[in-house]
Amino acid sequence: MKKTIVFGAVLLSLSLVLGGCGSDDDTTSANEPEPATEDEQEGQVDQEEPSEEQEADNSVEETEAQGTTEDEGDESGDTEEAGQEEQEEATTDTGASDDSLLNPSIPELSEGDIEVIYTNSNAGFVHDMDGFVVSVDEYQLVKIEDMNRNMTIPFNDEVDGYLVTAKITVDNQKDTAMYYPMSLRIQINDQYDYSVSQPRLFIDDTDVVVSEMEEEVSKYGAGEKVSGLVSFAFSNEEYERLTNTNPKFIISGGAADNDQFSGGYREEGVFDFIYSSEQGDEVSSRPDLYQSKLVTDNIAEQSIIFEDTSINQEEMIDDVRVTLKGVQYTELEPTASFEEAFTDTGDGLVALTVLFHVDNQSDSPISMFSTRSMLTVDTNRARYMPEGMLEPGTETMLESGNDTEDMKVFLFYKDEFELYENFELEYGPFYGEDGRELFKADLLNFTLPR
Repeated sequence: MKKTIVFGAVLLSLSLVLGGCGSDDDTTSANEPEPATEDEQEGQVDQEEPSEEQEADNSVEETEAQGTTEDEGDESGDTEEAGQEEQEEATTDTGASDDSLLNPSIPELSEGDIEVIYTNSNAGFVHDMDGFVVSVDEYQLVKIEDMNRNMTIPFNDEVDGYLVTAKITVDNQKDTAMYYPMSLRIQINDQYDYSVSQPRLFIDDTDVVVSEMEEEVSKYGAGEKVSGLVSFAFSNEEYERLTNTNPKFIISGGAADNDQFSGGYREEGVFDFIYSSEQGDEVSSRPDLYQSKLVTDNIAEQSIIFEDTSINQEEMIDDVRVTLKGVQYTELEPTASFEEAFTDTGDGLVALTVLFHVDNQSDSPISMFSTRSMLTVDTNRARYMPEGMLEPGTETMLESGNDTEDMKVFLFYKDEFELYENFELEYGPFYGEDGRELFKADLLNFTLPR
């Protein structure tokens, strides 16, 4: 029996870029905060013989109490919008019967006493990776007491703990077989604090998510659709943290047409994780924020100062259509995990989040990672570069005929923001695969509402 520990460290650099009055080109970086370091986290642990390993970029090692060890991919990428309207059903039942359990195998395999805490029978989490679709149809949170002592490692060696069981559907709508590492996680305080999915923890063999067409691990046949269960374990202390933050359910990217996962889909699907009816009501009452990492990584609470989410201004660079969809100005309140990252903020910070849609109908692939933007305030009173570390990841190359969303985040000191009146955003130029400028280095200018 072994125990695996995963260490995580977080580094947040807030690079406010200000220009002197009347200057066209000069930029000055604001003081960067000290990096914040997260405590080590415990991984998931096997109890019997490990099975075959899978590897994907930035993998997270986990082990399961039923005897399977997998390296799961932990990729970054663009997030799908969380906070979807859902129908949720809360259930509390001390001494739950098998009929009330999403996974009726838990009592037998854990040998513990089971209490149903909450059931979301219509979760509706869907992550579409260009035709390879992973969805969470429903999930259930239960408390386990006095479990078998041989099953306690995923619960921090405690005989009592909490378990989330999720029903997962994998739908490969492509005409070719696909590989997917099935690395799902429930994020607690931040991206380094989470419980990763376990394919066999208290799950019967008949309910494991596995291909019925392919024999290779993590491979799904062309046109295949399968469903099954996965589990997430929480110790009492982890559950306490979960219920005192804004947890997220994250469906990883990583779907690829090869077993090396090269060229795979890297964007993640991020959704609000509801654990009680009361918390679900609170989540549904929150403003509909753009899903930057301020939201998905629980970096800061945001209150909207001003927003216009229906601008829809279209401009063209060659055969690339760029649409300014909307803007949100929000005041930030750092969460406890990131307080140390926000130092020397004066009277506070304001974030401007700008959402674009880019439709590439040209003949050239576009490097979205290299696409530039610059915000000019009050005719060169100040100039700001975007905060890339706060922006959701995006596909590196936007191929001809494809489209994507592009989000830019800018930070201001609150007292300075209150003095500003006019905002002009320069977008572009685009760059190709070889790093060279495309379309004669043409760029676009947008006037942002304030």
